[in-house]
Amino acid sequence: MGGDFLSRSFPFLRGLRPVQKVLLFLAIFFSLLWLSQRSPRRFVPSKCPDRFAVFRRVVGSDLLDKFHDYNTCVYARTFKASPEELWKQLIPVMDQCRKDLLLTDGSLEAFRSEDEIKYHILPNEGSENGGCTVLTVGIGKDVKTEMGIRKRLRDIQWRCSFHGADPNAQKNQEIFKGLGTFYNVVVGNGTRMAPKQSKLKSSKLGYKTKNAPQVELVDFFRKHVHSSPIVDQLLLTSELGMASYFMEGSPLDEEGIEICQVNIDFHGSIDRRLFAKIVRRILREHRWVLFKPLISEHVRFFMLNIQSPTCAERYIVDKF
Repeated sequence: MGGDFLSRSFPFLRGLRPVQKVLLFLAIFFSLLWLSQRSPRRFVPSKCPDRFAVFRRVVGSDLLDKFHDYNTCVYARTFKASPEELWKQLIPVMDQCRKDLLLTDGSLEAFRSEDEIKYHILPNEGSENGGCTVLTVGIGKDVKTEMGIRKRLRDIQWRCSFHGADPNAQKNQEIFKGLGTFYNVVVGNGTRMAPKQSKLKSSKLGYKTKNAPQVELVDFFRKHVHSSPIVDQLLLTSELGMASYFMEGSPLDEEGIEICQVNIDFHGSIDRRLFAKIVRRILREHRWVLFKPLISEHVRFFMLNIQSPTCAERYIVDKF
């Protein structure tokens, strides 16, 4: 009787044998399941649903939905783009989605360094529980941004510990010691001998490359920056491979380290296919909101954590 009903409802099934009908419906079922898992609007709080609920209570449903809608907007408008097309379209699409959703970025304060602009959101009063940490990976003989951030933090009576890592001790150690602790190491995505890039005297001349010992990022945190599991600001200059640390299930997650704000600068030869894959995953996972894109010889973004309740209390509440 059920088979007669299906045949009447779906005439194209009449010519199929029962086994073929079962296989067809299984294929449709699993296709729909697969599509639901790939939904860009989906949030995956699988490991910590309580934490997600706390975050929503801290920032409010409207703002959290706006962040998610922004990511979904960018994802949807670039979904069919090739890697080359996404490379060209991403900035105007991000700008338009932000305007369409009235997502402001006025809380991002700009700090100019020798050859670029970086951004920092000042913390909310009374949210300084557990200390404050600012980490620079790749100092590049320039600490104007860090000095500017420290001055603004002191203006509001915040005291943060500053840490800076660079494989080139010459000048970097001297200029950073007035800010905080300097580490003469390469920080990367593994512990090994790795090429290090040194900025030449003129930024227009680019970089020179040598091999140097490299310390993996989480190992670096364990050995040196262990005062707090919260990093308020990470100023990261690296190759594109370091982007994996900002994905769900990364070594930072396993170690319980939360980063609130990131100024990221990917240099070197950028694999545009890998870049497109990374951007789309960031948009799908809804862990970060990307602001202030610059895509040319380098790729630069300001990234704001939209999963951590602690980061939300400090840098999101009453800011957007």
